[in-house]
Amino acid sequence: MGRFRGNISYQGGSVFDGKAYSFNSPAQAEAFEFKTDAILGAIDRNPVGRILIREINSSPNDVAIRPLAPFLGGRATVTEFEDDISKLSPTFFYPVINDPAAPRVASVNFDLQVGTVVPTGVVSPKPVPPAVLRAVPLWRGFVSFVAGNKYIIMDPSTRKIVDVLPRSGELREHGRSTDHGPGSFVDIWYNPDTFETYTAKSDIEQIKTVTIAGRKARLISNHFQADDALFHELVHALRGLRGFINTRPGGPFDNREDLYAIMLTNIYLSAAGRNADRRGSHAARWEPLPPKYAADALNFYNDATGDIADLFSEMPTLCGSIALLTGVWNPLLSHAMRRAFAER
Repeated sequence: MGRFRGNISYQGGSVFDGKAYSFNSPAQAEAFEFKTDAILGAIDRNPVGRILIREINSSPNDVAIRPLAPFLGGRATVTEFEDDISKLSPTFFYPVINDPAAPRVASVNFDLQVGTVVPTGVVSPKPVPPAVLRAVPLWRGFVSFVAGNKYIIMDPSTRKIVDVLPRSGELREHGRSTDHGPGSFVDIWYNPDTFETYTAKSDIEQIKTVTIAGRKARLISNHFQADDALFHELVHALRGLRGFINTRPGGPFDNREDLYAIMLTNIYLSAAGRNADRRGSHAARWEPLPPKYAADALNFYNDATGDIADLFSEMPTLCGSIALLTGVWNPLLSHAMRRAFAER
């Protein structure tokens, strides 16, 4: 079961509840895949979304969109990168709800061969995630960890290695950036139902208390929607696919990865005619883009010039294509225009 759009698959069988994995019924899996297909179709109809999907489909690795348990409420979209972090970038990036960093033992020397007994204390067992199950479908209950550029599957009862899977593709050069690795596959845990009801969205949306006919009422906004939430995660995914994750501080947001995901999503929203939904922070509850930035994308660009220049260097076709879009809020266009003027 599962559907595909190039390198993007959406498979409804495995569910992540923030701590462990379980399995959907065939009907639940089909419903998830149907909804996700419709949302991806909406993203693909947006010019910015079409460019992003094209870039993902030209990457050497793939993205799997999987269902996240609905009781997590508004925090129902999270991206998990399974990478050899030492080769990926100088900083650690592993945002998984209620899950500690995956054990990594690249510095420990032992024979990476089937049948080898892994030394005691080398690894804290972690259940094999669905991303590995799709490659090794029979091995539920085994544990996994990363050693160097290999994915190790271990039997926890005997500590013997039962298989050694290759990691991501070969290292590539992109522009002038060299602080990246080969990238890897990416899992996006996603619950489209979160964005369909105000009850589910109440912990992430802007809420105002008003008085109507003498009675107080709560008005819940609708700034987060299913397509832009998934688009945001797909930006993170593309960066992970290419091995560019770098969480050092950047621009007006918490770090570079949030800066890029929020900025590109805001361009996407503007292209959809949803300027009022542009996001101003990475806080769990929606906050508007500050008036200074909302009024003119050049103001945003001026506060993130170096970070945006690096994004152009790392991902020239993505940025160059989006920079051609006029009539929308677009800091990438600001960069392209300034660069063109400087080269005259």
